Amino acid sequence: MLAGCGIQAAAESLGVPLADFETGVEVSLPRGALDCLFKVAKGAVEAGRIIGLPRLKTHGLTTMGGALKNMFGVVPGGRKWEYHVTHPNVETFSRMIVDLNRALYPRRLWVMDAITVMEGNRPANGRLRKVGLLIMTADPVAADAIGAGSWE
Repeated sequence: MLAGCGIQAAAESLGVPLADFETGVEVSLPRGALDCLFKVAKGAVEAGRIIGLPRLKTHGLTTMGGALKNMFGVVPGGRKWEYHVTHPNVETFSRMIVDLNRALYPRRLWVMDAITVMEGNRPANGRLRKVGLLIMTADPVAADAIGAGSWE
């Protein structure tokens, strides 16, 4: 995926090492609402800081995808289905997303693209809508609240 979009070549030419998002390591969250142990990408755990670059959009299960949901990207690809199986409804999946964010908090910055958002049954039948926002914060809840309010 990184090779196909040019990121790998750019990183190599600049001598920037790529983070390992294939190997999973365990991160614990004592007193999590649902999950106390997560398997996340080794590169996300080893990083001194995480900069999340979510795009505001609608989402079939959680209604909206934004900063909090974006952190699900630290789960190694093949393991994402396990969380969908063990948390098959919006309430349990959303609580799991909150626990995941708490397990990796506060080592991040969010830059949410809400300039043009996709809403509806995307991607094939989604509609583009101009919102005109670029949201930057260290608080993913604030980013999502501002993003959700932009649909009004």
